[in-house]
Amino acid sequence: MALQRKGVLEGTFGTGAETAVADADAKPTAPSKAAPRPAASVTEITTPPAETVETVEETRPAVPDVSAALAAPIVSANPASRSAPSESSVSGTSKSRRRVVTSRAEELQRREDDRLRAAVEEAYKSAKRRPADWGTAPVRISADAKQRLVLRRAKDEETLGVKFAETHYMDVAISSVPEDPAEANRWVEDYLDTLGLKAPDTVGTTGRLRKKTSADFATISRNIRTNYGYGNIGHLQTAALLRLLDSLDRTDRWNEPGVVDLDGQ
Repeated sequence: MALQRKGVLEGTFGTGAETAVADADAKPTAPSKAAPRPAASVTEITTPPAETVETVEETRPAVPDVSAALAAPIVSANPASRSAPSESSVSGTSKSRRRVVTSRAEELQRREDDRLRAAVEEAYKSAKRRPADWGTAPVRISADAKQRLVLRRAKDEETLGVKFAETHYMDVAISSVPEDPAEANRWVEDYLDTLGLKAPDTVGTTGRLRKKTSADFATISRNIRTNYGYGNIGHLQTAALLRLLDSLDRTDRWNEPGVVDLDGQ
């Protein structure tokens, strides 16, 4: 069969099969004007029509190279923002972050103040309804703290219409003392830092606390005497009461009624 096909090619084109194939491989894609091919049939076999080439190019559009665009930094349309951030803008960001942190701290403080306010009211209910849970306890505070406590009792009685006793406040104050003796002694040190050169005068107050409060405070007092001395116990009671009174004062400010614009509603 191969010999017969070669004969047909030689009879048709007047050259050998190997020569015809070699000429087709060596011929350029576009027809040469200087030496046109004598037979149109050879051109059709070796070179595809121009229309076919154009059709292939149109069906395969060039894909744009986006690697450079992806690697380039994003530039704002505002020319002023293209410059490096100024020192004032950086400081402004820091101030904004500080405001957020401060707001979060205030929110936590407000929750704690509300908790202590509710604890005083609960102590009042407990003393009235469950007096067996209460017992005598030695309590001694500074004269200044005693005067603040008197004013607080009068204010709460006017606001809530209930006559609180000093013991209700003292129970909440002492029950709030940290169990860690080092932290409890820090309360004492913070209180002593607010005093002058002379130690404050101390006075006794109503000595009734919940039995659990007395037991817990006895354990804390024992640890403080062991590590920091006996004299700090009385200062710790005063420090705890002053912290409670400060918290109640803040609660009054938290709950102050604001001005409501009725026209804007």
